[in-house]
Order: sequence, then structure tokens, then C-alpha cells
Amino acid sequence: MNWTTSDIPDLSGKVALVTGGNSGIGYWTCLHLARMGAHVVLACRSMPRAQSAVADLLKAVPNGRFEILPLDLSDLASVRTAAATFRSKHDRLDMLCNNAGIALSPMERTKDGFESQLAANFLGHFALTGLLIDVIRATPNSRVAHVGSLAHRLGKLDFEDPNFQRRKYSPLSAYGQSKLSNVIFMLELQRRFERSNINSISVGAHPGMSGTNIGAALVENASPLKKRINAWIEAKILNSPERAAAPTLLAVTRPGVTGGSYFGPSGFMEIKGSPTPARLAAASQNESDASRLWALAEQLTGVSFLN
Repeated sequence: MNWTTSDIPDLSGKVALVTGGNSGIGYWTCLHLARMGAHVVLACRSMPRAQSAVADLLKAVPNGRFEILPLDLSDLASVRTAAATFRSKHDRLDMLCNNAGIALSPMERTKDGFESQLAANFLGHFALTGLLIDVIRATPNSRVAHVGSLAHRLGKLDFEDPNFQRRKYSPLSAYGQSKLSNVIFMLELQRRFERSNINSISVGAHPGMSGTNIGAALVENASPLKKRINAWIEAKILNSPERAAAPTLLAVTRPGVTGGSYFGPSGFMEIKGSPTPARLAAASQNESDASRLWALAEQLTGVSFLN
């Protein structure tokens, strides 16, 4: 598969919503969607950063159509407000890119009492998708793309203690659980689209290993030497944020993509390279776990859909 962003078709008249569109993979996703004519909604937590990103995007795509939507995925009240605001302005949603996330952060609880990585990476996106499902299903051939991670293969679900209220907290375990949940959600959403005869598809993508600021917590307090080493690794070994966005862009724009498809880099261990079909962990394909996770997410978020 020799797909590049130059293969993105005309997207005029289409509406895309990208969570975390102000930086990293999300920024480049927004840029390329707008370049091909889509109206792009950047759903972001920081308004100053979103405004700065739109200013930069307009320099790259002078005729681009951009809109900022305040959204904090770790706060369910914010998710509900964002979804209501979007629905009040738009009657279609061709591409929902569930992209935003945090990685390997210290233990922190959200306003709703959730472990922060599970909240931002999975529960917030689950609620957002559910609250926008009527707009999604009303849009012909719409797509929901979920940005996963290689770390989903390391993830384990703990249905009894998903928010680390009793077990010892591990940033990597929490991140892996959140990303495994994302991929399970992607596959289960596709099953439910099919069962409900909805003309939409759910797809997934992972960036490989990318030099984005998602793991800023790992280096913000590092020594100057460690920061220089990190910069060298990002430049020499990892995917650039623009290349890391390619699997997501393929998933949401390439004609003929089927629901449940999952894409990632084609290189060694899927770390970097051009986008191609990627490997899913066996744990992500357990339908019993998927049903159980869906029910848990509905219980925790209070958002119920496609039952």
C-alpha cells in the first residue's frame, strides 16, 4: 500500500471534528482535511492554543474553514456542552476523529472521579461519540476514527477496578488499559453500526511511535541532557507528527475502507513508515469483553446509545 496524503480525495461539503486538533497528530489531521476542502472543527481544551493553531493552519491553508469547539474530555459536563454546541451548529458530521489523549501521566483523578488517562483517552470519547450519534448516523457514509496506540497490545482490562481505586497505580498499565479500551470500542461500535443497519463505519489507526507532546509529562522535568537525548530520538527514530497522522487520514478519507479496519505504520514493529493495515491485539477482539466494556462505559458516563 503506497498511500500518501496526496491521495486524499476532494472533501468539499464535508464536516470533520478532530479532538485535540491544536497540536501533534491532530494538527496535521486538521491541516490535510482542510486542504482538501473539509470544514474542520478543532475540539480543544485550551482556547489560546486552539486559536494559535488556527492562525498557523490558516497560513498553511489560506482558504481553510476552521472552527474551534471548547472541549475537555476529562470533564463529562464539558463533553455534554461541546456536543450540544456542535449539534446546534451542524446537521452533519462526516468524520469524527477521536484523536486527543494523554500518556503515562502521574496518578490524577478527574472531576468525575475517574483515573485521568481512562477519562481522557476513552470515556470522554465514548461519551462524545454517543452524544453525537444522531448526527453521525444522519450523515451518509460517515466515519468515526479512533486513534489507538501500540500500547494497546500491552493493555489489560480490570472491570472490577478500572479507575485504580484499590490496585496500585502504574502509568503504563493505565495507559495500556485506556488504549485497549479505545480499540475495543472501535470494533464494538462497528458491530453495533452493522446490527442497527447504520450507513456509517468505525475505523482505527495508530501513529506508531511519534514525537508529539502527548507524553510531555515524561520530559517536562527532565535534565537538559535527557531533553537533548529525547530530541535526538524523536528526530532519528520516531515518526514526525505529520507522518504519524497519515494512518488516521487514510482511515477517514480513503474510498473503500471497511468498518473495523485498523491502520498503522508499515515499518519495523509498526514504529514508523507509510500507513498500512496494522495488527490488532487478540484481547481487543473478545466480543464478550466488548459488550461488558460498553456497559461499563455507559454506567460511568451516563451516556447510552446503540443498544
